[in-house]
Amino acid sequence: MPVDRDAALKKADKQLGHGNLAGAIEEYVRVVEEYPRDWNTINTLGDLYARSGDIDRAVAHYTRVADHLFEEGFFAKAAALYKKALKVRGDYEPALSRLGDIAIQQGHVAEARNYLWQLVEHRRHRRDTDGAADVLVRIAALDTDAEGAAAAALGIFSDIEAANDDPDLLLALARRHGHGGRDDRARAAVTRFIVTSPARAHEVLTITDALAGGGRIDAAYALVELVSDAALMQSNHAGAADALEHFLEQGSHLAALIRLVDVCVEGGLDERLREAQRRLADAYHSDEASGPADGQAPAGAVVEPAPVEAAPGAAAPINPAAPPARPAPRDLDSVFADMRSRAGQDPAAAAASQLFDRAQQLLLEGRASAAIQDLESAARTPALRFRASAQLGRLHVERGDVEAGIDWLERAAEAPAPSEEEGVAVLYDLAGALERMGEQARALAVLLELQAQAAAYRDVRERIDRLSRAQAGHPRA
Repeated sequence: MPVDRDAALKKADKQLGHGNLAGAIEEYVRVVEEYPRDWNTINTLGDLYARSGDIDRAVAHYTRVADHLFEEGFFAKAAALYKKALKVRGDYEPALSRLGDIAIQQGHVAEARNYLWQLVEHRRHRRDTDGAADVLVRIAALDTDAEGAAAAALGIFSDIEAANDDPDLLLALARRHGHGGRDDRARAAVTRFIVTSPARAHEVLTITDALAGGGRIDAAYALVELVSDAALMQSNHAGAADALEHFLEQGSHLAALIRLVDVCVEGGLDERLREAQRRLADAYHSDEASGPADGQAPAGAVVEPAPVEAAPGAAAPINPAAPPARPAPRDLDSVFADMRSRAGQDPAAAAASQLFDRAQQLLLEGRASAAIQDLESAARTPALRFRASAQLGRLHVERGDVEAGIDWLERAAEAPAPSEEEGVAVLYDLAGALERMGEQARALAVLLELQAQAAAYRDVRERIDRLSRAQAGHPRA
């Protein structure tokens, strides 16, 4: 017998008014089975499942409607449903993926990266390396070249190793970091590149050439040292000398010459040793006469002259003033561990924190519009997403743009809250904003979620009772 849709929904509302959630769900299921394209009813049924704690069914119903809207090209409405799915199940990867697609369709590249970054983190958390790499490719496609892909990878991963050991990507990361002045990260990327692709270590010299040519001698030499160390670990003294001599083509550099002499002595490279010693002596005397130069040890730090031993049978070496004793080269693994530790420091997070703090000062000065811009930028960073989004939501509501306020408060509710109290407060404010917009059903769903977390919070029980009566057609007690 066909289901009378209106009668069934009225019966469901009555069941809700009497607190019979299971009975209401049963009526809605009957309607949905009879009218499988009644998208509003399917959405409401998802809300009821969420209230009952049946998260899987709630997500399935939200996604069912969202997928339909997406296919029909209603991207904004589809995004709202995918966000609802994420709200009840924060690790729901299909929703994150689709939200990334929607943001791309709408030309919101930064927002797309944000969703895709979250997707990568979830996949990494469950050790789905291949899946995370697939999303990395999608993010890289938002840029136009390999260095753009490197920048995308930087935004996603907190360490270089997580770049899936792709040598081209690691090299691009190193170039990007080097040119950007992020020397620690450049060294970390180069170290990992050499570990994973030792036969290609010489390719790092293209980066050092560019750095040295731009006047960043110390940064270039730090990378040359890694190439030299890698060659020495393979007992390839000639390769280590090659890297150092290539660097020295850019000009004299006392530390590099000292290192070259050491390498030639250790490797028995007699002819190269004599030339290295001559250049070292010239560099030392020049440095002593003119004072320390960029990238060179200060003359005052040099100890008394000491002879340099030559290999058996070699001509007597020149005896320049000996440089200060330098520590033995560390093995590559220890260098990498140190670089990775420093690479874990995120300059993007520090910049976002400064923007957030500046926004607070702007608000104190009454410059809300400028503060909103800083908060929107800060909200893109995961560490500040909750607090910046929550503040943006409240600001917009106070300024009368309730719809925008709801959007930001929902973003805050989707992000991990720094504390339970802050999370509850956001839900309470979100429910209030929804009610102001006449979204009573959504407000009720949020309040029920809030009640599950903090039953005695403020006037939550009274508001739930009032909204439940309004939904059932009984606005007064």
